[in-house]
Amino acid sequence: MNKKAAMSGFESIMWVPKGILVAAALLILTIVFGMFVIDTVDVKSIHSMVFANHLLYDKNGVAYFDEGIKRVYPGIIDLDKFSTAVVETNIVMATSTLLAAKATLNSKESLYYKERQYGQWFPRRSIAGQGGSQEFLISKNVADSLFNSGTALFSILTPNTAK
Repeated sequence: MNKKAAMSGFESIMWVPKGILVAAALLILTIVFGMFVIDTVDVKSIHSMVFANHLLYDKNGVAYFDEGIKRVYPGIIDLDKFSTAVVETNIVMATSTLLAAKATLNSKESLYYKERQYGQWFPRRSIAGQGGSQEFLISKNVADSLFNSGTALFSILTPNTAK
């Protein structure tokens, strides 16, 4: 009885090294592909820029808003709205617990967003790793509602998180 589907003991032993080779090749491919997969994306700088733009260009921020024609004048700061109280109540961001900011207009007037968190994170901005914070400085040329030109400097802090 000669069955072609039957495998002798010698042939089955010869398949063991081939199986080990295939398993090693799959393991190596998995490791190589795993090295190129990005599992974390750091968006802190982008989030900080979005916050600064939201503060400067949105009607709920510090931008001058004309109620009569319902127009926001981007880059023109309403001095009446440039205060911590106005910003804390008007700016609502989905991830507001992940940043705190200080905005300074012409090196004189300052406002804070999440002032308590800013005070806690500012001394730790030079600490790398978990427990520290990272500072992003953003400078924008603006004008106030009296059309005096100047610079708005944003110091935005985000906490370092575990990776």
